Amino acid sequence: MLNPISTAVLVVFYVVCAILLVGLIGGLLFALVKLNTLLTVYQQQVENVLTKADRVLTLANEKLLAVGDKTEDILTTGRTMTAQISDRVDKTAAVVQKTVSAPFIGINSVAAGLKRAVTTFGELRNKVPAGSSNAPVKLVDPVPPTKIALPMGK
Repeated sequence: MLNPISTAVLVVFYVVCAILLVGLIGGLLFALVKLNTLLTVYQQQVENVLTKADRVLTLANEKLLAVGDKTEDILTTGRTMTAQISDRVDKTAAVVQKTVSAPFIGINSVAAGLKRAVTTFGELRNKVPAGSSNAPVKLVDPVPPTKIALPMGK
């Protein structure tokens, strides 16, 4: 057994250690409560930022989908209009071929025939009968040659 003074010093030492330990535990508890409060505040701020980011991304996605839909509509309309215009150009070209080119070909054919007739007539007039003393008269071509450029069909 220990003497009473050693026992008293030992008891005082344990009591002081217990008080220090309780103070240390209290300080740690106080620090944990403060830390928990700070974490709660930061958690609220992070949740607010994430909520705003989610709203912005949702809105951007909706706008992007709307732009994509409008672009698709414009492309579809463009394709349709291109097909219609191409069809109309083909029909117009066919009508021009029938109404303009064909008559020009006919007129050109008639002009060539008339030219040939006048040339032949001039050649026949310039021939001198055998035994005649008259010199042949040179005639000027009454119809100058014409060149008409015609568009060619398909």
